[in-house]
Amino acid sequence: MSKIKKTLKEAGKILANAFSKELEAQGHRASSTNSIIDSFRVKATDRFVEITTDKSYANVLQTGIKKGGKFPNREAIEDWVRKKGFARNETEVKQIAYAVGLKIQKEGVPTNESFRHSTNGRRIKFIDQVEKENKNKIIEMIDNAVAFDINLMFNKLPKEV
Repeated sequence: MSKIKKTLKEAGKILANAFSKELEAQGHRASSTNSIIDSFRVKATDRFVEITTDKSYANVLQTGIKKGGKFPNREAIEDWVRKKGFARNETEVKQIAYAVGLKIQKEGVPTNESFRHSTNGRRIKFIDQVEKENKNKIIEMIDNAVAFDINLMFNKLPKEV
């Protein structure tokens, strides 16, 4: 395995861990299991690193939702209400999901009250924050790995032609 591939994998792990910590500080741990915070996966090749999650709402946690837009995905909110155990029956699930959807439509995401869950004063832009905090370190890691691999390649060249 090349130094660059190892470094990209390490950089991916650093970023995935930083995403998790930022989301935790923003107050996005919805449960002790199956949270976006625990869902990041890293895949590296000699050319790129990919950090993925199976959580479809990750984009909302990055960009938010503008207030006054269309009604949010009611089925997704109903699923969330069920997972959180907020309702005793399906009628309550639908009522709570409708109320949450109205709140999101009126205030957008993040809602005004949601900031009480945050320890860092942020509720969106987790990727931007992690990039800002880690960009220079990751660039330096990659620069060093590329230089190492190039030097290794030149050292393997024949000494005479």
